[in-house]
Amino acid sequence: MTEQHSLSVTQPNEITLTSGDEIIRITPTGFHYKGQLIEDAGECHHLLVNFLRRAMPQTEWKHAND
Repeated sequence: MTEQHSLSVTQPNEITLTSGDEIIRITPTGFHYKGQLIEDAGECHHLLVNFLRRAMPQTEWKHAND
């Protein structure tokens, strides 16, 4: 069974990335991962890149090292 990934703009200034359930929500108040506010920019980047790697495995993410 393959995961279904989607991007939506549900409200002005809000972006939601999903993989079944909501995974990432970016709002004016911050970056939320699985409902938890993540304040560290490095952690936000890491979580976003990991999501994108799962959602778009055909893309080679050269800029993001593990």
